[in-house]
Amino acid sequence: MENEIVRATDSSVIPGLAYRVANAANIAAIDRLVDATRYPYVVAWGKWLGFTPQAVQKNVLQAQEDNAPPESIQKIDGQWRVLDDIQNDENRRRVVQFARSAHGRAR
Repeated sequence: MENEIVRATDSSVIPGLAYRVANAANIAAIDRLVDATRYPYVVAWGKWLGFTPQAVQKNVLQAQEDNAPPESIQKIDGQWRVLDDIQNDENRRRVVQFARSAHGRAR
């Protein structure tokens, strides 16, 4: 039994820990973007889909440039998609929940 203890230096443990730390850092960076934008759903959508903070920031800047609707989530084929374009009610609810959890003023 004593030989079965997982050591912190095991090659199977280090990548998992590194991934979790990087993922947590990305989520924290994305959450900070919500407070800095009037497009909380663009941020929440990117967080939900696993975008990098840089990709979320790029989408937010594009929304600002385009003066996109406040409930925009992502620009696809030259057109801004909004919350109501998410057909699955549960998915739409999750995006709203992500926005609310990071920022109190989201719908």
